[in-house]
Amino acid sequence: MTAGSAACRLPLPAIVAQTGNMYNGLWYPIIIASMTFVVGMIFVKETKDVDIYAND
Repeated sequence: MTAGSAACRLPLPAIVAQTGNMYNGLWYPIIIASMTFVVGMIFVKETKDVDIYAND
């Protein structure tokens, strides 16, 4: 298990225990995955047809 997957699962039992709905805890990992996707789309540059070794 990686550190990211362990950190993503930490609040799930607390969310489920507080609300009583076992599916309510799934919102936390969905939000984390969505934020990761958005940040990746904004800040990771496309390297298709780009010479990534041009500065070497």
